[in-house]
Amino acid sequence: MGDFVHNNEQLKKICFTALLTTFMGQVYINPFGSSFRMSMAIVALTLLLLEFDDIPILRTSMVTATTVFCFRVFTDYISTNEAYYILINRHLPAAIFYIVIGVLFFYLKIRELMDSPVRLVMFVGLSDMLANVIEVFIREEFIATSFNAIFTRLFVTGLVRALITLLFFSGIRFYNVLVLREENRQRYEEFIMRSARMKSEVFFLNKTMRDIEVAMNRAYSIYNELKQDDVPIEEPYRGELRDRLLNLSKDIHEIKKDNQRVVFGIEGLISAEETNQPMAVETLIAMVVDNTRRYILSQKKGISIIADVHYAFMTLEYFPLISIINNLVNNSIDAIDEEGYINVVLFKRENHIFVEIIDNGKGIKVQDMGAIFLPGFSTKFNRETGKMSTGIGLSHVKEIVEKHFGGKIYLDPNQEKGTKFTIEIPCERIEL
Repeated sequence: MGDFVHNNEQLKKICFTALLTTFMGQVYINPFGSSFRMSMAIVALTLLLLEFDDIPILRTSMVTATTVFCFRVFTDYISTNEAYYILINRHLPAAIFYIVIGVLFFYLKIRELMDSPVRLVMFVGLSDMLANVIEVFIREEFIATSFNAIFTRLFVTGLVRALITLLFFSGIRFYNVLVLREENRQRYEEFIMRSARMKSEVFFLNKTMRDIEVAMNRAYSIYNELKQDDVPIEEPYRGELRDRLLNLSKDIHEIKKDNQRVVFGIEGLISAEETNQPMAVETLIAMVVDNTRRYILSQKKGISIIADVHYAFMTLEYFPLISIINNLVNNSIDAIDEEGYINVVLFKRENHIFVEIIDNGKGIKVQDMGAIFLPGFSTKFNRETGKMSTGIGLSHVKEIVEKHFGGKIYLDPNQEKGTKFTIEIPCERIEL
């Protein structure tokens, strides 16, 4: 099946090359006042043979020669109604020209010269001139025109067409490089965003492990207290309760070990792909903005997001910083029903980096402001599923800001409409 698909694709490319070359050959001049043509068809053929490097040169040139010959004979017969033998005699030299070009391209290995522009121009021009000389000899053009005049025109024409071919081919390669660079940039952004989300989960799992450790210690402490003889609990129940608490401590310890394995696995994946190269903060913010715009389009909302970076610096802490900004920006998107704006502002004041996330969404009620950073608190309600949000987003952001960066996050209580979150991070914890 794979060979069939490959051969089918090859056939399509060969047919496309033959047809395009044929039609390009219809725009021509007659330099000697005879049926000998000069056109841009050879430019098209050369370009496609270089671009489609998986199609056989000899086979393609044979198909092209046959297509050109049949097309010209047919169109001339329709327009002039001349006898077939006259038309065949007129256009057979053109078919021979394309066969000779294919043979010369094949033996000169022009596809190996794509990284050597001078040699490529020289060999393509030489092949063009030799094939034209053979066609001119077959047509007996030397009888009516001097050899020097013909040779000069063929040489100049071959050189010009070779240079045009190189120009177009270089343009195509440059365009392909630009497209590839854009694709690589998008893949890199997607990798960074995914890694940031994974890193975010690692922070949360680490917090969970610390909470589990505290719960385990408390359970074990109660177990030790129940071992004391002076505890006023009847012995049968005390022994049963002691065993239950001991089993609870063991279960919590197993959960902690499972979490540790998950954390080590995720960190291993991230560290295996991280380059440990610093990133410019303006690049980081631009990535978040681009990713957010795509998300906004998927949500079919009319939200504009603008970033203002007033202080440029390099950082190695781009994963946690992306996680923080992403979480707050996503909250802003959820808070805006249809249309609105989100501003991401970064600046430096004294020895701290500030990041502000401002939106004109629904805002936060005064009575809820004191609870927004508590785990489990949420005002988000999914009308389709009837479920509340888990409410770990802002508490998670606060955990990263305070524990990882040693910074602060606060909500502006004086914001008239929407919300304004401000993150404050010491420069030494984020800036290189």
